Amino acid sequence: LNNLEFDHADIFADLAAIETQFHHFVRTLPRSGLIVANAAEGSLERVLARGCWTPVER
Repeated sequence: LNNLEFDHADIFADLAAIETQFHHFVRTLPRSGLIVANAAEGSLERVLARGCWTPVER
């Protein structure tokens, strides 16, 4: 994951709504997978702080 920004204003009310959807997405990834995330991106850090099953490499 590289970045997360407010996009698709026709679908999402705000960045928090997009973060919620990304959280649902990362929770679908298996324990045997790997999430590679940009540690400098605050919005991704907020998403990953909510928890996931998959190991994360920053």
